[in-house]
Amino acid sequence: MAVLGVEGGRPYELAALAFEPGDATSLGLTPSAPQPAPPSASIPSTATGSAPGPEPMWRLDGAVQSVSGAMLTLRTGDGQTHTVDASQLSTSTVAALRPGDQITLFGVPRSDDRLIANGYIRTEPAAPAASPPTRR
Repeated sequence: MAVLGVEGGRPYELAALAFEPGDATSLGLTPSAPQPAPPSASIPSTATGSAPGPEPMWRLDGAVQSVSGAMLTLRTGDGQTHTVDASQLSTSTVAALRPGDQITLFGVPRSDDRLIANGYIRTEPAAPAASPPTRR
């Protein structure tokens, strides 16, 4: 299940924009590409008519390199670094980010090519699996 959303009014809230079966590509998002990708599917119709499709979004997956005020530097899997304006995210969200954190940032493409994030997901490292108890 892929969910596209933006941060809500509180750091723990997420406003969903689109739901689709599959992964992020079903929403028209290309991982690690800050260019807009048109959505490949539409939002289901409502009782009052058709809902407009979601805005095209860019997405960056990577590790936080630095945080300076509301500006983040993110290193993507291909080794490139991107500076992203995170001023649209809550101050507590930005303050909680540390170098090395694995995150995904989302934003609406702008005509001036600036990357301004309006949504993010933090990827938590997987906890090691517990070993089963040994029998004696």
